[in-house]
Amino acid sequence: IVDPMSANNTSAHVLNAGTALQPLTVDSSGAGQGTVTSVLPGIMCNKNSAAQCTDTKQFPGGSQVALYANAPTGSIFSGWSGAGCTGTAQPCLVTMDQARSVTATFSLPLAVTVNVTTPGGSVAPGNGTVVPVASGGTTSLTVTPDAGYAPVFGGSCPAGSFVGNT
Repeated sequence: IVDPMSANNTSAHVLNAGTALQPLTVDSSGAGQGTVTSVLPGIMCNKNSAAQCTDTKQFPGGSQVALYANAPTGSIFSGWSGAGCTGTAQPCLVTMDQARSVTATFSLPLAVTVNVTTPGGSVAPGNGTVVPVASGGTTSLTVTPDAGYAPVFGGSCPAGSFVGNT
């Protein structure tokens, strides 16, 4: 629109358009499968095969986005990287004060079988149970010796520590 009378333009009106939007990109990696979703809604990265997934959405500057990773049976979520997110804690909280990028890694677990080889106690999870463990990760087993017995670790499990009965 052309102002027909520019001589009377003596003040200005400022209209705040709101908070700038910042992009959040979520990628996946690893050999496992899994899904990453967000609260504030928008991110849906579904890694359902060997192919990686990527999803980018815009969020208001200054907002905080919570990311959640879920792995189906046969895969495990093995960690976050980027935008201050590390480890496997849920959720990964991302402050959108600039463009951000986060990677979720899904792995195929190692199958650790729990075996008690002699009488004298029990272990939880139960004898013969297969426990999925991330490569380089750890798990806990609860050993309960019967009266007069003590746990002895050996075989293919030379590492670890025994605190109480865990």
